[in-house]
Amino acid sequence: DWWNSPGRSTANLVTATSMFEGASSFNHPLADFVVTGIGELKVVQLSEFIAGGMKGELDVPGLLKKGVVKPVVPVKEKFTDLVEIPAYHLIDPDKYRSKNNMAGLITARGCPFRCSFCTIAQIAYINRPIESVLNEIRHLIGDLGFEYLNFADGHFFAQRARVLQIIDRMHEEGHDFKWNAAARPETLGKFRPHELERIMNSGLQQIMIGAESGSDVMLERIVKDAKPEDIVETARITGEYGIRLSLSFMSGLPYETTEDLRKTIDVVEKVVTLNPQAKVINPIYQPIPGAPSYDQMLELGWTPPETLEAWGESISWNQQIEDIECFPWMKPAEFDEYVEVFQNSIFGKVRTMHFTGQERSADVSVSGTSGELGVSVAEAAKNEGTAASD
Repeated sequence: DWWNSPGRSTANLVTATSMFEGASSFNHPLADFVVTGIGELKVVQLSEFIAGGMKGELDVPGLLKKGVVKPVVPVKEKFTDLVEIPAYHLIDPDKYRSKNNMAGLITARGCPFRCSFCTIAQIAYINRPIESVLNEIRHLIGDLGFEYLNFADGHFFAQRARVLQIIDRMHEEGHDFKWNAAARPETLGKFRPHELERIMNSGLQQIMIGAESGSDVMLERIVKDAKPEDIVETARITGEYGIRLSLSFMSGLPYETTEDLRKTIDVVEKVVTLNPQAKVINPIYQPIPGAPSYDQMLELGWTPPETLEAWGESISWNQQIEDIECFPWMKPAEFDEYVEVFQNSIFGKVRTMHFTGQERSADVSVSGTSGELGVSVAEAAKNEGTAASD
């Protein structure tokens, strides 16, 4: 009756993703459908279903309709069509042109790795054909006039020969552009010196790395398949070539100890020394349904949010260590020691989630604002001393 009521308008239909548990999404009054897994084609099928007056059955794997009980069987989905480039002719690119004239594109989807805190591995790793990637680059640079590309793959450097083929082909055709991409801690160390030379001189401006921890124990626990030395080596290589490096180190990963934190702090100090342009991101770990570490947190007694709004409030990139009462695996005294070490480290002195190694300066980025504030660690420490003496 609710679904077929005369006053109901299709304009009010809202889709919800599976980042949060399906029950939380479906219980929200504004959510009529839940899309799980890869959503691009499913959204098209959903749109056709709505346009057809929502008649008959909505028989699309991973697409659920409110009021219809259907089991969701987790499957490792894969993209079957990554050949065509996006329909840029349907938009006005100038409305989306940034100050640095950057456009984003993907060359592959999914991830071949198995980090325990992540859900991306649930999507089968698949590459776009090289010619499809090159066609999109030609269109973005040659036809639309973009000058800067962000390869938004989770791991652009996953295949050495593929990366070299892309940059070499673009160089041969005379396309000159700047670019960013993501890598893993051990990636650059697998390239030969002459290959690194080609990559670093191809217009590369910045590499993003999910380092996560400087503790070998924690890296093994989260199944990162990398070592602290890999992180340091990446900082050395990028520093040598003057490439900006952005790294994420998470605090509060399940079972992390104060000793693990000290090891991470030590690695961060080495990173910002070897690459003064390194930007360190320090988010607090937050469990995501579907990731193996989410189940670990449940076993430790963590209580997940019960509503979609509560999920939205819990996922915050600007969460501070002081916002946490205690990690579930620690005793209060242990957590107090952890917080004290954190506050007295390079993390605590800059009092921000983002900071750069250049003169140990903080690059403060507050969600929802456009303002940026720079403050050096030395200056922060000096201000603390002044405040104390006052």
